[in-house]
Amino acid sequence: MDKNFSVPSISDREAMILSVVGGNLRQGLYGADIRKGVKEEHGTNIALGSLYVTLGRLVDKGFLERVEGDYLTGTENLRRQYYRITKSGAQALQAKSTVLHRVRQLAWGGAS
Repeated sequence: MDKNFSVPSISDREAMILSVVGGNLRQGLYGADIRKGVKEEHGTNIALGSLYVTLGRLVDKGFLERVEGDYLTGTENLRRQYYRITKSGAQALQAKSTVLHRVRQLAWGGAS
């Protein structure tokens, strides 16, 4: 492997979230939909508090962007927050996938 190759540091939970958000390129997803997607696609339950902490970390890293959406029903000043994957987020997810694929190859003797 190239010594200059740098893999952005993302946890497995961050990767799951990025894969769910990245699979929806229209307006983005909000927290409940992301949580549901992680459960459906990865079989993992994420507590809402943990989800929003992780979403905030991904926004801070530049891997997701937060976009204000429609007002929540019954409120005049609370908007739903949608999340969209950024180019950097897609690259980080791809890099993690590439490394995991390479590790699997090496572990099962398929190194080339």
